[in-house]
Amino acid sequence: MWSSIRTDLRNAKAEVVDETVATGGTLTISRSPGDLPAFCERILREFAETHEERDSSTAAGHRSAAEKGAASDTER
Repeated sequence: MWSSIRTDLRNAKAEVVDETVATGGTLTISRSPGDLPAFCERILREFAETHEERDSSTAAGHRSAAEKGAASDTER
């Protein structure tokens, strides 16, 4: 990480870690352009995980709607 930015972050009460890539909540950062390969790998993994979670929740929502529709048909 650039020393000037590290100083600014510390002054803003941020927790500064000396890692190639760091994730906190929904923010993923790296120290410098030299960390770009590791940063890109992490970002791609996070996007894939988010995509899988979205697909899982969408599929569950569709099953629930289909199941509700089937239950309504049998009640008629």
